[in-house]
Order: sequence, then C-alpha cells, then structure tokens
Amino acid sequence: MKEYSIIWIPFSKDSDVGQRIMDSKDFALPYFVDGNDKQQFEESNPGGLSPVHLLRGILVGYSDEPPIVDTSTFKQKAKVILMDLQNHFDYDSLEDLILNISAFIRQENGDTASFEALLTGTKICPESSKIKFDCCTDLYNLLEREQFHDKEWGKKKLGELLYQIERDKINPTFVSYIDTFKEWAE
Repeated sequence: MKEYSIIWIPFSKDSDVGQRIMDSKDFALPYFVDGNDKQQFEESNPGGLSPVHLLRGILVGYSDEPPIVDTSTFKQKAKVILMDLQNHFDYDSLEDLILNISAFIRQENGDTASFEALLTGTKICPESSKIKFDCCTDLYNLLEREQFHDKEWGKKKLGELLYQIERDKINPTFVSYIDTFKEWAE
C-alpha cells in the first residue's frame, strides 16, 4: 500500500479557485498525495497538483483538522466542489464518483484511507445506502483486524450506519452481510 499525505493548499478569495467557488474569504483545500507525488512534495519540489489530487484530498481529508488551517470554508463548499469534479470526470452521479474513487483509494492506499473517503461520502450523500454499506464493510474489516484506532467508537458508528442502510438499495448479494455486521457490532 502506498503511503499518503493530505496537503492543505491556501487560496486567496481573489484567485481563480476562490472566484469559482464564490467565497468571501481566503481558504485552503486538501490535496491527497502519494507515491512519487508525495516524494516530490517532501523534497520541496511539488509537481503539478491535479483535480485527482483534490478529489482524493476532499474525500480522505474532509475530517482532517490541521492546527493552523481554517477548514470551515472547505467544509461548507466541499459538496459543491465535488459536484464540479463529478462533471469534470464525467460521472453520472456524486454517489458513483465517491464509490469509484473510494474503491481506487482502497486498492492503492488501503482500507483505512478508503474508510475515511466513504465516511466523508456518508456526510456528502447521506441518502446513499451503497456508500454506507461500503463504509461499513471497510470499518468492519478494520475492526475485525484490530486496526481501527477507537474500537468502541467504531462499533457504535458501524451500528449507526447499518441501521440507516435501505436493503433494497444495495446489491442483493451483499444484504446478508448487514446482519453479520450487526451481530458483530452489538
């Protein structure tokens, strides 16, 4: 699995990005860097950050609370920015974008990172049972392997999300997992 970092890049309200998201104050956005991009950034030779870096940064970095960065504007505008990225990458829905990018993150960076992305997805698309189910799957796997940092919070969150899933909205093949996850969470 590739190590990654979330890099917060400051923007002026007068910058192209600031004008595009129509904010009245300066702000910062999270960018996800891994592999060669991470190495370049660490060597103070940042390469060009792309919309993919921003997309992954929003999903994984949404809950990030860096000590010297005001994240309030970002959190207010995250869904709008994701919708813009959905159009940029030509996805039919925000749900599809979040599910596909989270699956890619899982493959490249592991299920801790994809769990963070999917947890963001549950906040951005709270109506999506598919996102909630994938989030529960990652969380269950992390808890089962004892790789989650707060077991009690994780079990509580697992239970909360499971009860919000509409079974008819997910692949019928996976419905039986909901009961398995619920038993484990109790």
